[in-house]
Amino acid sequence: MEDMTQQSGLPPDIPPSRKGRVTKKFVLATFDCHQVKLTCYATSRCKGNVHAANDAVQHTFMQLCKQKHVVVKDNIAGWLYATCRNRIIDEHRRNENRNGAMPPGWDVTDAGATDPAVACEQKDMLDRLKSFVKLLPDDQRDVIDLWCHGFESSQIASIINHKPGTVRVKLHRAIKRLQQHPEVSTWLERATGQRD
Repeated sequence: MEDMTQQSGLPPDIPPSRKGRVTKKFVLATFDCHQVKLTCYATSRCKGNVHAANDAVQHTFMQLCKQKHVVVKDNIAGWLYATCRNRIIDEHRRNENRNGAMPPGWDVTDAGATDPAVACEQKDMLDRLKSFVKLLPDDQRDVIDLWCHGFESSQIASIINHKPGTVRVKLHRAIKRLQQHPEVSTWLERATGQRD
């Protein structure tokens, strides 16, 4: 399996400082590679609260500045998401903030659609799908969010401190639950031309 540092686009040859801590160059390269996606993930986990999401991301990169290079170099993306997720959980426990909006980054329609009716239908479907994802149990929504950010079940497992098998079960149940929604099953039938 490819090294997460190389997979994420970070230069693998940034050496640690004399005390073994990450260098400014490493932190800046990491920020450039991961800040946008991490902010989108944090916004989703903060249920649309952009201020709380930005605080969590800022906290994550501040914590990165304090880390030893050896701790983060092999799995920087996993470390970032786990640290950000833990900060959000801590803040939710403190504030009990449960307001519910989805991140603005999910408002993406197919830019290649030439027919305005198709683009409108796809946007409507995505908007409705966001509302269905919101209804998933929090643990399933967490797994779906990470999966949508490109993590495999083994990586998600290390981020959320569960076994990979548990993650696969949660992911399977979340997708199954979404597929069973009448509107989603209708869209899938139309898209694939198949019926259950």
